Amino acid sequence: MLYPEQKWFLGDEEAIAFAGKLWQAAQIWDDIIDEGDTSQVNDLMQWMVWGVHLDPFYMRYEAWLKPAMLQMYLQWRDANVLERGTAEDAEKAWMLRAGIWGVFGLIAWLVGGEEHSKKVGPEIWRGYGETKQDILKEFGQCQSPQRPS
Repeated sequence: MLYPEQKWFLGDEEAIAFAGKLWQAAQIWDDIIDEGDTSQVNDLMQWMVWGVHLDPFYMRYEAWLKPAMLQMYLQWRDANVLERGTAEDAEKAWMLRAGIWGVFGLIAWLVGGEEHSKKVGPEIWRGYGETKQDILKEFGQCQSPQRPS
């Protein structure tokens, strides 16, 4: 049985390993922000500061991956503010939190080109398991937008 990332990344072991490390880094960072869990902060810092720069897949495609990862970070950072705002803000946060899936789509394009990316792109986005209802429930303190009186 193939795992989805094996199909998405055409079995490219370096791409699969990089995507796994990026996923793990994002999860650790999210736990730090959402739960204050700093138990893996050293692992995160090690990978972000120098580990990523030694990764063979990243080294091969740095010019493509660096701006995609920056965009992923900027979206996630803004989502962390919006998810604590109004219900409309939280809906936007739900969309912005999916930035890593865009990086996965880029990886598929890098290893397989346009036709492959077109084929697996929708499947990659279906991997985003958090629904808009999940985030609205998680941040139930969201208030309705203020209407002018």
